[in-house]
Amino acid sequence: MTSLNKLTTTLPMLVLATSLSAHSAVSVQSGFWTDGTTWDTGNPPAGGTDYFIADGHVVESPNATGDYNFGGDNLTVQSGGTLRFENNHASGLQTNNYTFNSLTLLDGATMEAGQEGGGAFGASNYRINTTVEVNGSVDVTLSGGFYFSYMTLANGVSGDGTINFSRVAGFYGEQSGFELRLDATSTYSGVWNLSGLNQPFTTKVNAAGAFGTGTINIFDNMIVDNLFSGGLDSLAGIAINGTGELQLTNALNDLNSGITMTAGATLDLTDQSSTVASLIIDGNNVAAGTYNKDQLAALGYGGLFDGSTGTITVSAVPEPSSTALIGLAGLALILRRRRF
Repeated sequence: MTSLNKLTTTLPMLVLATSLSAHSAVSVQSGFWTDGTTWDTGNPPAGGTDYFIADGHVVESPNATGDYNFGGDNLTVQSGGTLRFENNHASGLQTNNYTFNSLTLLDGATMEAGQEGGGAFGASNYRINTTVEVNGSVDVTLSGGFYFSYMTLANGVSGDGTINFSRVAGFYGEQSGFELRLDATSTYSGVWNLSGLNQPFTTKVNAAGAFGTGTINIFDNMIVDNLFSGGLDSLAGIAINGTGELQLTNALNDLNSGITMTAGATLDLTDQSSTVASLIIDGNNVAAGTYNKDQLAALGYGGLFDGSTGTITVSAVPEPSSTALIGLAGLALILRRRRF
C-alpha cells in the first residue's frame, strides 16, 4: 500500500474517532436519566456521547429494583448538579446495581441515594459498581425509609479533593439504620469527612486500602468499623471528633500515621493488637508504649476506650527528614494558593 493510500484509509477512521469522542449531552432539567427530555439531545443516553449533569438539576436513576447500566460513555456531575439513586418500595432488602463506563464528580457536585415518601419504607442497598472519580469538594448523602439503607462503593474511589459524606433523615425520620460499605481498594488521595447526623451510622471497611491514601475525619454519630486486614493501613491520618468512633475489629498497623481524637470520641481496640506512629488525645501526645483500654483511660486525657483484650502500641516517632519538611512546605504553599 502506498503512503497516499495509507493516508486516505486512515483519515476517515481518525475523523470518525474524533467525532464520536467529541459528542456531549447536558441536562436541561431534572428527571430520570433514562428520559430523553432530561437531556439536550432529546434522547435517552447512548454510546458515543459523554453526559453532564448541570447546575441545579437532579438527575435520577430509574425508581425501581433492578440492575442499571448507564447507556452513555461517561457521566460527569458538574458543580451544583446532583446524581440521585432512588428505589421507593415497601418490601424487604432489595439491592440495585448501578454501572457506568466512568463516573466523575466535579467540585461542588452531589451524589445521593435514598427514598422519598409515598410509603417508601423498604430496605435498600444502592450498589455503585464503577470507580467514582472525585475532582474537588463533593457531597455524598444517604437517606432511608423505615428500615435499613445502604450505599455500597463496590469499585472504590479515585482522584483527590474532599468527600463530605453524611446521612440525612429519610421519609420516616430517625427510624432507619444506615451504612456506607467500602468494598474495594481506592486510589483516592484526598480527605473524607464522615458524619452520622443525629443517629448512629456505620461505615464498614471491607477491603484493604478502602479509603485510599489520604485522611479521614470521623464526626458525630459516625462509627468506622475496620472489618478487613489492612483496611486502614494506607491512610495518612485518622481524626475522631465529637461523638465519633473508630472500631478496630481488624488491627490498624501503620507506622507512618497516627490517630488524633477529642475528649468525647471513642476508640474501640476490640481484641486486636494495633500499632500507630502517634496517638493524640485532646491535644495530649501519648508517650511511646503499649496500652490497653484501661491504661489509656488512666492517662486522664479524656476520650472513651473500649475493647476486651485489645492493645495499641504507639511507636517512637523519628524527627522529620529534610525531604518530609520540603513536602510540608510544598503542601503549605498549595493550601495558600487555594485560599487566594
